[in-house]
Amino acid sequence: MAVGPRRSRRSLLASTLGVATVAATLVNARPAAAQYLNAYKAGLDAIEAKDWERAESSMSEALAERGEEKMKLPVKLFMRPYLPHFYLGYIRFERGDCAGALAAWAESERQGVSSRLPDFDFARRGRKSCEERDREQVAAQARRAAQQSLARSAVAGAALLERSREPQSRGPWSQGDPSPAARHSEGLESLEQARQLLGAATADAMAIKRGEALIRKADQAFADAGSALDRLTESTRLELLAKDQGIEARVAEATAALAATTYLAPYPRAVRKARADLEGLVAEAGRRDGVPKAHLDGLAARLENSIETLGKLTEAPPALLQQAAAAYLDGRHGDVVAALGGARLGERRARAHARLLLAASRHALYLEGGELDDELRSAAVDDARACRQEDETLAPTPRFFSPRFIVFFGESVATPATSPTS
Repeated sequence: MAVGPRRSRRSLLASTLGVATVAATLVNARPAAAQYLNAYKAGLDAIEAKDWERAESSMSEALAERGEEKMKLPVKLFMRPYLPHFYLGYIRFERGDCAGALAAWAESERQGVSSRLPDFDFARRGRKSCEERDREQVAAQARRAAQQSLARSAVAGAALLERSREPQSRGPWSQGDPSPAARHSEGLESLEQARQLLGAATADAMAIKRGEALIRKADQAFADAGSALDRLTESTRLELLAKDQGIEARVAEATAALAATTYLAPYPRAVRKARADLEGLVAEAGRRDGVPKAHLDGLAARLENSIETLGKLTEAPPALLQQAAAAYLDGRHGDVVAALGGARLGERRARAHARLLLAASRHALYLEGGELDDELRSAAVDDARACRQEDETLAPTPRFFSPRFIVFFGESVATPATSPTS
């Protein structure tokens, strides 16, 4: 960037170079004393040739010999300004070394010689130019740093999104208000705004600062999303663990219930079905790894209901019913009728079995009486039908009931009895 009046600067340089031959003569005459003049002259020649490296080396050499600037040197035939600091600043400025240029100009101004000359206005404009360069460099560095932060934040956002695809994170990713997914989206939106600002900004410090603020906002959104995902994932893990432990407890109960009812084999139809259902649920529980939480809830409930169903089907009957069953097996049919004829049992299944025992006992008494008491037979028919109404699956088995009663029971519940059967 050209910041100085070329004509005035060149006139000063020309007036200085006008005595070069004289300076060379003096140097030849007094080499030790005039060595700085030789270096000074070489530096001016290099400036004119725009050989900035040689110019800086020569001017620095002159300064090493004599650092004091003078309007006129006490040297015969060299009555022009000696301004090595001023020209060193000029050289450094042209080389892009603003810090070095400002330092050289500051020393030249401090000595008070060059600042009285018109050409020092070049140094003043150079300072302003350096300040502008400095601002541009600071802005460029800030922009590069912001773009690096942008890239880092984008990587963090991508990593968080990748994490959301893990099996344990898929559910929690969309939970909560706002959810981790919503926070992540906010972060991505902030990054996109920052990307647009930084892409357009060159030395716009305010735009860069706004971009940096948006990146920090995105970082916070990603951090909040990650923390929420951690919390929700852990909560879900603990909830699944509790559900898993609950299912394990139900499986243990089911296994115990199945073992406790094996003595009933061959199983009545209802018991057989209940056992098969429970065995199927136990097998399903063994394959539950990775299933959704809602399925675990349903599995636990189904296990519990199935255990309850089998328990009701196989639980011990009331004491009165057990006593009546013992009397029936002993052949004391009258005791069965006496015990159960007016009994009020609360559980439906117990009532069904009581009616079955009453039907069997009254039928047995009917047979023992020579099949003459029609009222007794009719009561047995009513008991059989009442048994079937209480439990449509219950029926007499050959293990405990006679073949004649089994036939009688089937006929009684199938059609109304119209004539005695033997």
